[in-house]
Amino acid sequence: YALPFSKARAVAEETLAIWCSLASRLGVWAVKAELEDLSFAVLQ
Repeated sequence: YALPFSKARAVAEETLAIWCSLASRLGVWAVKAELEDLSFAVLQ
């Protein structure tokens, strides 16, 4: 099961804007790095 590209892009942008920032503020660096890697893979 895969999302259409437009939806995947929206989810990736939301992840970078919200969830990566939250993980960074909480000090959960491994989660932040994984979320960034997965989001950048979709956006590139």
